[in-house]
Amino acid sequence: MNRTAIWTASFFLFSLSSLHGATITAQYITRFTDGFVTVSPNGGASTEQTRISTFINQRVGGTYVGPPDFPTIFNSYCIELQESTSLGTTATFDVVALEMANTFVGGIGGVKADLIRELLGRYSPNLNVLPGAAVVGGVLRSGSTIAGALQLAIWEIESDAGGTFDLAGGSFRLISADDPVVGATAMAMLSSLNGSGPIVHDLYALTRVGGQDLLIQSSNPEPGTMGLMLTGIGVIFWVRRKQRRDTARPAIKTL
Repeated sequence: MNRTAIWTASFFLFSLSSLHGATITAQYITRFTDGFVTVSPNGGASTEQTRISTFINQRVGGTYVGPPDFPTIFNSYCIELQESTSLGTTATFDVVALEMANTFVGGIGGVKADLIRELLGRYSPNLNVLPGAAVVGGVLRSGSTIAGALQLAIWEIESDAGGTFDLAGGSFRLISADDPVVGATAMAMLSSLNGSGPIVHDLYALTRVGGQDLLIQSSNPEPGTMGLMLTGIGVIFWVRRKQRRDTARPAIKTL
């Protein structure tokens, strides 16, 4: 194996091990917007009112040391609807891969994680920059509408990722919203997901028992740390295959 393959393999293993058991202590310092929605997390059996926004946090401690690296001030979205948090709360989270995050219906898993990666790849590729006005479904929407729609879309993916999305039916339902177009914007986002869009590789989760878990992004530029890890794995397999092919190939006679 050549030096490039050795380096990528070592980097991949180190990056995975750096997540294991590492923590980030962060304070929820502010939010992007103050929009409220009424939703049902259980197919209409009960409802609850909650905020939909980009939540802004400041790291104040913890044991985590990168890579991947995370900014001191970082934006996030809720990935555990039925757990609570409040402005000013300081909590300690475990840093885990997005697939390993908890939700109010169980773990996210690989299929849902990939849908969330495509969702953000299409509509918020840099989570550490607050959403701005943009065209979604052929209509110009404000940054606050996009932030709220992203939160709704994340919850819908978590609970109803069975091939079709419907904010009016299924397990997760939107009952009402302060922003009258946020539901339509979220549905336009969800309808565009087809597995072939741009994706955000470097998404992770902050998890804690008894409190809201958060979706976050590393501060590495695209294609992101996880993308580089996967590329490294590809390099390793390519090098090994090439070595086997070169070994099996008849020697070229030289004069």
